[in-house]
Amino acid sequence: MKNSLLIITILLVLAISYILPDAPFNKQKELFAHLLQISSILLAVSGAWIAIIYPQALKNIINNINIDDEKNKSSHS
Repeated sequence: MKNSLLIITILLVLAISYILPDAPFNKQKELFAHLLQISSILLAVSGAWIAIIYPQALKNIINNINIDDEKNKSSHS
């Protein structure tokens, strides 16, 4: 998954640099700043969405409980 995202990112940067070879750095800087803001918002929304859908998993992560350990405890009881 990480490799495919890296390849997509590299291809996207190369495509943009091919399409806009004479774009000034200040304009590119603004575009990358906007992309960073958008990605931050998407990450926050997806994190909140996961926390709402899987609250028990979030509690287990905070309490450092492994799901397999929890299943073993319930099966032994």
